[in-house]
Amino acid sequence: MTYVGYPLHRLNTGHVSAWLISKALRREMASFLAKTYRTGVVVLSPSLRAFALVAPNGSITELPPPHQAYPFHAIANKPSVKAGECACREFWTPECEGPWKLHPDADKDVHHPHCQSRPVSALAWNFAKKSAEARVAENRSPQTRPDEWTKTAKELEG
Repeated sequence: MTYVGYPLHRLNTGHVSAWLISKALRREMASFLAKTYRTGVVVLSPSLRAFALVAPNGSITELPPPHQAYPFHAIANKPSVKAGECACREFWTPECEGPWKLHPDADKDVHHPHCQSRPVSALAWNFAKKSAEARVAENRSPQTRPDEWTKTAKELEG
């Protein structure tokens, strides 16, 4: 069953644990979600599966299995992919011994080299995974140089 018209809110692992362990925390979280999303909200697990529905008045309806899966782009609280607003601005970088936002390249409005929001990140990861699988098939260590992933991503960017 799909809940058309309801926004989708993804909880992190800690929030899901709190939701499952404590009824008081569940009610507090439902109250917060009801205030945030005035039309009601479908609550998703970190794996993007709907497990609860919070009505506009804060009442909770547990959804029975099988839990409906939703695509990442559909959730209301997804992180921003804009380089200036991305969470990667806080990634620690050894060159500047601090967050990425202090790095000289960060002024160019680019993502951190290891940010998953970069367009080439998925391609570079798939290439590294295939490379590791090939090394394992040859009875070699799956590990490579620490900068292989970054070099691959730069080559894919052109």
